[in-house]
Amino acid sequence: MRRFELSAIDGSPERALTILHDPEQKPPYLSEPAVASLEAFLRARQTRTAADQARALHLLRPTYPRYLVMADVLFGRLDDAFTGLADPRLDPEATGQLLFEPLMVPVRQDPRFWPVAARAGLVDYWRRRGVWPDFRRDPAHPIDCQRAADRAAPPRR
Repeated sequence: MRRFELSAIDGSPERALTILHDPEQKPPYLSEPAVASLEAFLRARQTRTAADQARALHLLRPTYPRYLVMADVLFGRLDDAFTGLADPRLDPEATGQLLFEPLMVPVRQDPRFWPVAARAGLVDYWRRRGVWPDFRRDPAHPIDCQRAADRAAPPRR
């Protein structure tokens, strides 16, 4: 699935469609509705039309909350991406991993990132380790990570 995902999100939609339809490479557990939703997502990436994006989002909603969030980010729908990050079908570990996908930069640069990171258990992890994420050291987006985390999830005393 990771090879497909890399092509689907960051690479060529054409390559991802090839993987999706190659019996040797296609993830075996994908149902027909899942394949249809992923095809729609890839077509929307290819055409970039509002109609194809709307169709893809409609098909992704019941099948893949992870892809729905990524599609929202790719299609410039950041508010919807944050709504999707609250979907109970995304377990905290999956959410934590999703937050650090390369395409999620706009999410990480948004102040709403911190409550999501707290729900995913990342804030507690960073506090225990005494290390904060290095992505926020970017001079173009300066932030005091500890202060942002404390606002989102006050430390337990």
